Amino acid sequence: MYYNFLEKENGFYTTRCEINKFEHTPKLVGIKLVNQKVIKDYEFPSMEDIVSGKIFTSIEEIYEDTLNVVDLSEPDCAKWMIDATFSETYNRIMTTQANKNKLLILSDTNDGFIPGVFVEDLKFKSMTGSEVAQNKNAILVTPYGNVNVPVPGKKTIIFKNILAWSGIPRAFIKQWIGTLVKFKQLSKNLKESVLFPISGTSKEYFFTGPLFIEHYPEKKRFVNFVDLKISSESPQKIKINYRDINDYTNVLGSINVNCKSGQNEFKLKIRSLKLVPSMVVEIQPNDSIAASLDYYDVKVRL
Repeated sequence: MYYNFLEKENGFYTTRCEINKFEHTPKLVGIKLVNQKVIKDYEFPSMEDIVSGKIFTSIEEIYEDTLNVVDLSEPDCAKWMIDATFSETYNRIMTTQANKNKLLILSDTNDGFIPGVFVEDLKFKSMTGSEVAQNKNAILVTPYGNVNVPVPGKKTIIFKNILAWSGIPRAFIKQWIGTLVKFKQLSKNLKESVLFPISGTSKEYFFTGPLFIEHYPEKKRFVNFVDLKISSESPQKIKINYRDINDYTNVLGSINVNCKSGQNEFKLKIRSLKLVPSMVVEIQPNDSIAASLDYYDVKVRL
């Protein structure tokens, strides 16, 4: 809101004023990259897998372990099970890392036909692989209506109070692989590494989803300074959106940053005509490039 003084008496404004409220949070007037450097070479974040108890140091190890988790000698074993296990294993590491940062992410990867893919109030409609392949879309059922997710492809699902992501890398005759990720609780900034969610079948082929966290300044100022660290296996351009924390569909500002191979440190300067509010940060990397969000912190000048 802002104050509009109405009268001026004897050279001074009176205290009488009217209060005007903005319908939406005002857009940011500037997001600027003020510094960037590569701190160290790329290193896959080590994390104990909560299923097998093994330590992974690369995507290659995750893929190799996938072949060990699924017993290929079982008569009921199918190709989709191996492919789905790759994404499920990877995303379990991601959700474990997120929980350490008080970022609650729910994830499911399975056959979209039977038993289905669902997370809380989000679920894929049960259809055969042939049906979704022919339609070139799978149907995601949400509290606000159905959303089409491309096959193969990915979709970020954003409503006023829902943040989610889905990916579908492959469809067979009956089965098809679906991944669904829901961001239930956002962390205030971020101190430790978290992998970006994926949906894929191997280290050479996967779709990459975004991470969402809260941009949280401890004190409200017209200018915020952001320390951001992102690790990337290969060079890539990453899109960052700042969204209204009271209405996720409202984008307040955006910026693209170019990551080099390794851990990149970025310094951002964010300005607003009002005090910079708490916001939702959406960070979206490219597909088939392993990456992690390593650090996000907000500073203000006193």
